Amino acid sequence: MKTPPYYLLLLLLLGTLCGSLSAHDAHYEKTTPKIWKMVDGSSIEGYFFLQRDGEVYIEKLNEQIVHFPVSKLSENDRHWLEHKHHEIAHLNGQNPVKIAQPVAV
Repeated sequence: MKTPPYYLLLLLLLGTLCGSLSAHDAHYEKTTPKIWKMVDGSSIEGYFFLQRDGEVYIEKLNEQIVHFPVSKLSENDRHWLEHKHHEIAHLNGQNPVKIAQPVAV
């Protein structure tokens, strides 16, 4: 038996709705961009986007997303990132995992 198209539309709508409910809104309109400082003295202005596999992703003011190793961040910004990680884990109902501090070589 062939599935009526309105069932497919309903499934698509439910999938979209469920996906949007499980995401976190960044609230860019309520935040100011952060100036991220690097250990080499350079800086970048933008919003925290994501941290994964030892990399931090920043959305610059021109909406370009850049990424680099967490170890390149200044100590203050690594602490900021760790706090943000705990905050997000709390929102997700998870036990936060402590971020390892980079070792100087």
